[in-house]
Amino acid sequence: MKEYAVDVVVVGAGPAGIMAALAAASHGRKAALVERQPRPGVKLCATGGGRGNLTNTLPEEDFLRRFGRKARFVAPALRSFGPRRLKSFLNESGVPTTVEDGWRVYPVSGRASDVRDALVRRLGRSGVELFVGAEVDGLIGSSGRVLGVRSTAGTFSCRAVVLAAGGMTRSDLGGNESGYALAKQAGHSIVRPLPALSPIRASDPWVGRLAGVVLPNAGLRAGRGGAGAVSSGSVLFTHSGISGPAALDISGFVAESLAAGPIELLLNCDQDSGREEWLHRFREWRKAHGARRIVNLLDMALPASFAEVVAETAGVNPARVAAELTADETGRLIESLTGLHITAVGVGSMDEAMVTRGGVELSEVDPKRLASRKAPGLFFAGEILDVDGPTGGFNLQWAFSSGWLAGYNSNFQV
Repeated sequence: MKEYAVDVVVVGAGPAGIMAALAAASHGRKAALVERQPRPGVKLCATGGGRGNLTNTLPEEDFLRRFGRKARFVAPALRSFGPRRLKSFLNESGVPTTVEDGWRVYPVSGRASDVRDALVRRLGRSGVELFVGAEVDGLIGSSGRVLGVRSTAGTFSCRAVVLAAGGMTRSDLGGNESGYALAKQAGHSIVRPLPALSPIRASDPWVGRLAGVVLPNAGLRAGRGGAGAVSSGSVLFTHSGISGPAALDISGFVAESLAAGPIELLLNCDQDSGREEWLHRFREWRKAHGARRIVNLLDMALPASFAEVVAETAGVNPARVAAELTADETGRLIESLTGLHITAVGVGSMDEAMVTRGGVELSEVDPKRLASRKAPGLFFAGEILDVDGPTGGFNLQWAFSSGWLAGYNSNFQV
């Protein structure tokens, strides 16, 4: 078994691990990056459908707010290496970026693999030793202090270890529990891993009839016991439930809530049309199109099949004409348009999800340094921690930011 002596060992060569190794090496430390997959950055290459939604242009406070109750933990990493610094770093690495749809940031080339390749080249220039196809199977320590790792490539002695081994999503891209096992060895607790940014399964019979229907500007709300989640954006109906950004963004909360049984979601079919707007429309339709069927009038604003479901769930005959609608029927239609009930009974598997909800318990990690409060010499970065954000570049930015902060602070481990 080979033996290596370095300053910092980083476990996991995803975006968080690569950034941690680069941050360590930027201060003259000798860093080793150990990856169980045959290539680094495999999952990075698949992000954004292969196009790589790296981050976004939201102001810092708005960006942090999207992490909900985890925002305070995320803040130090984001402020040390935020979107502006990431874009500059990538540009210096030969990957210029561009902004699409007003806020999402992508590589100009449209290829996430270009980001991975540029970062790997930078690893080489920084003197980081990269070991691929090497499984880390244990930590080495003494008196509670982490002093190295054991791997199939050899034994590494060091002053600091950064665990950036990711979560359990996408086993085809390397997701598994190996990082959690190492964290447990150091005395850390693991919040139950669940799929997030995943399709939601629903039990309502009408849902499958809408498969393929898209509501481009919808809102979703879920809640139970005083806690809740809200999202907005596109909703795509599937044969078994709903997907699209708005559904994906609350799927982690839904997965967590399902432990207590099915959970009701409320769907607003158009975020720009509240109750008063719909009431105004119905009044205008009654005046101008009183003889037309209400479902045909709804077709002007909504997909036809969805309009039929709205009438059905409101208990209104789709053939009812606008002039004959009662105030009670109008109210029920508006209720369905702005708060259609969907019964969530499940979410997609870990292999269908984009990120893992759960992971290393945050109270056991110092957010200012991303250092373990349990084992001196141990740091964490990326998806292995109990942090997950919505779609739109939040999770990749967290990976880059946390990797940089953990790698930087690993330099000062004594």
